[in-house]
Amino acid sequence: MISRARSAVSGMAFLAAMARLACAYTCDPPESIMPVPTAGNCIYDIALDDRTGGFTAGTAELVDYLVQRSRPQLFSNALPPTVAASALAAVNYLESHPQLVTRLHENARYFRQALRERGFEPLAGETPIVPVILGETARAIQASQMLLEEGVFVTGFGYPVVPKGQARVRCQLSAAHTRADLDEALEAFSRVGRKLGLIQ
Repeated sequence: MISRARSAVSGMAFLAAMARLACAYTCDPPESIMPVPTAGNCIYDIALDDRTGGFTAGTAELVDYLVQRSRPQLFSNALPPTVAASALAAVNYLESHPQLVTRLHENARYFRQALRERGFEPLAGETPIVPVILGETARAIQASQMLLEEGVFVTGFGYPVVPKGQARVRCQLSAAHTRADLDEALEAFSRVGRKLGLIQ
């Protein structure tokens, strides 16, 4: 998010952690096809990027079922070995450094709450991707450009990517962000928000 901030946790590592956490909250009971998650049998369903696709990993029974029944699988290719190895390394790293996931969630909670206190409308959620609703597309694009000039890199989205009137800037937080980094970004949001008449 902050242009000079270091990124200690890669996007891949974050996705792997989120998949594990999502699985921990959403997997079905044991009698269903999806197993109850444990350290050894949680399902990971991760979108990697638009060039390499994604993967699903789970029990042998689940993988066999998906190979036989999943229509998209018929038209897909195996992941490149380097991508699969990177995903495995990210999962292993996060399993041995759970404090990074904890810090990431703490940063997301803090940032969302501080934005609300300043008069912005961040979408509710648990993830460290924090969309801030600004209304019209032109306003979101202008805000993203002004924030970049302030040293904060966010992405502006408007119609047709999001519904009309729901244009937003998307902030992506990291476990590497310090509280000082977040406060600096929040101050930049306040300055830009006042200049654009988004907040008082």
